[in-house]
Amino acid sequence: MNNEALDVLHNAGLKATPQRIAVYDFLRTSTDHPTAADIHNALSEQYPSLSLSTVYNTLDALVAGGIVNALGNVKDGRVRFDGNTSPHI
Repeated sequence: MNNEALDVLHNAGLKATPQRIAVYDFLRTSTDHPTAADIHNALSEQYPSLSLSTVYNTLDALVAGGIVNALGNVKDGRVRFDGNTSPHI
């Protein structure tokens, strides 16, 4: 289990579920800004019981905890997410 993810989730006041750890790790190591559907597609093989609804709920919790940024829609009507919360372009 990823100790960094555990620490970050606990410091944000979130329970460290396998789904939250997987979504956070995916975003933390992602070089682009994926949508919830992109994240679901990338993780569904490793986590077959992971639903798109769970991904959305997890993203909401991570954004509320301040450990993931929601970027709003980028001309395509889809919200994208970024695991890098430091200021950057």
